[in-house]
Amino acid sequence: TLDVDLQEIVERALERGVVKHYAKHGVAILMEVNTGEIKAIANYPETYNHAVATSIEPGSTFKLASAAALLDDGFLKLNDTVATGNGLVEYDDKQITDNGKAYGDITFKDVLAFSSNVGMATSVDSFYKAEPEKYIQKMLSFGFGQAAFDQMSGEPQPKLLSPDDEEWTIATLPSQSYGYSMRVTPLQMATFYNGIANGGQLLRPWIVKQV
Repeated sequence: TLDVDLQEIVERALERGVVKHYAKHGVAILMEVNTGEIKAIANYPETYNHAVATSIEPGSTFKLASAAALLDDGFLKLNDTVATGNGLVEYDDKQITDNGKAYGDITFKDVLAFSSNVGMATSVDSFYKAEPEKYIQKMLSFGFGQAAFDQMSGEPQPKLLSPDDEEWTIATLPSQSYGYSMRVTPLQMATFYNGIANGGQLLRPWIVKQV
């Protein structure tokens, strides 16, 4: 499925981005929305296929999954008000902050627009604290319960903690809401976002058309 011309463009753009930001490495994945075909997949430097094989905490890119769960379960609407206070909330010994920002009362839409850690963490914790399994099941339904790719070896399974795990604490659920206390690959995140762009229909990415 790879497009040689697009692959060259993506590789050059990725190299510029990694060099500009002094990053250790970077990945770029270009998927065709309505088919799941991978048109380009690049790693820089080309020493390891991080795009497929490296699990990371996705951070704020995961907020859209949490927002989709809250909206889908009917807990919040985009114009509902969320209290973020002074941009700091504590769960046991863990502090969640908005990096020095104090947004106060904002709409749920602005929680996403401002990428508010506090807004997303308190929202997910408020509505799923009594039933964290419901949140986990929603994430599994979004594709984070299995590897995205079956045409290339080396992809690890997504890792989402559940209340049955020893590592689970009072801070785990709010941490997961904005992409921590969990691990996924760049390809798994790209697959989820492709599902959003595809009107809510998840497609398994693929790269081999024929042998």
